[in-house]
Amino acid sequence: MTAPHGDPSDVAPSTPDDARPDDARPVVLIVDDEPLNARLIVIALQDQYTLLTATNGLDALRLMKEHRPDLVLLDVMLPDIDGLEVVRRARAYATLTEIPIVFVTAVADSKGQAAALQLSATDYLVKPINLTHLRLRVRNLLELKRQRDELRAVNGALASRNAELEVALHRVRELEQQMAAIISIAEATRSE
Repeated sequence: MTAPHGDPSDVAPSTPDDARPDDARPVVLIVDDEPLNARLIVIALQDQYTLLTATNGLDALRLMKEHRPDLVLLDVMLPDIDGLEVVRRARAYATLTEIPIVFVTAVADSKGQAAALQLSATDYLVKPINLTHLRLRVRNLLELKRQRDELRAVNGALASRNAELEVALHRVRELEQQMAAIISIAEATRSE
């Protein structure tokens, strides 16, 4: 949970065990080195989501690996590695490739937007952001992710079931061959 006032460091990162509370609130990672920007986003989202914050790219990557958030809101300009590099590195990890990443940045040029989207960023919002639009985009992206995760789970279950059916079909074919051999032997014995 987050405190209603103060800088983003007031938002203590969750431990892996409590990153998914019983109410299954989605986890959103906010990455911004400007305390006021991060705080505004925290205030806008704290009632609906479990929030993690980072003020630099390396901490963001660490939190992504540890907690696998459902969504990342990422600034481009960070003090250590920039947001584009965070996305490059995150996409190199198989467990992080499906996490939607939304750039929330003051970099408004179309070249920056194109670079971000080429790296498979999900969206690109230019500061100052409209908090109502941000909440709606976060909600919509999390719903899409939830549906994609459910579809992946169903596909996994179907693949498992198909594998079981293939094994059963193989066994049935073996039994059919054995029965055919027994019938052949029985007919040969009768004709003698």
